[in-house]
Amino acid sequence: MDIFLSILYFLLIALEARSAQNLKKRDILISIILWQGPATVLSLMLLSGINAGFWSLNAPFLLEFWATPLMALLSSFKGPLLAGKPLYYYCIITIPVLLGFYYYLLSIPLLLKQKNSIRWPF
Repeated sequence: MDIFLSILYFLLIALEARSAQNLKKRDILISIILWQGPATVLSLMLLSGINAGFWSLNAPFLLEFWATPLMALLSSFKGPLLAGKPLYYYCIITIPVLLGFYYYLLSIPLLLKQKNSIRWPF
């Protein structure tokens, strides 16, 4: 059931992105920054090795909390270790950027140059 709900989360993001097709690119980017900006900052802190006390010690937990709807999918990547950390650790770090990119790609209007263009729901 958790994996189904994670996939449903992706579909909801797709529907929201499709509803943003009428917005300007600037407004879409502002939406993405407000939505995934804090998690992106935490990811950059982890990748750069910045030691900011409380924030750097709790950044992995906060990123897991931020990506709660996707944890069922991410926890299935337990397999190999990279630099002493499981693969889902690196997935958690990249999720904010990937979700922002996913939203941006789906918010770009599809221009079909056909006489009877079909408008997909997502």
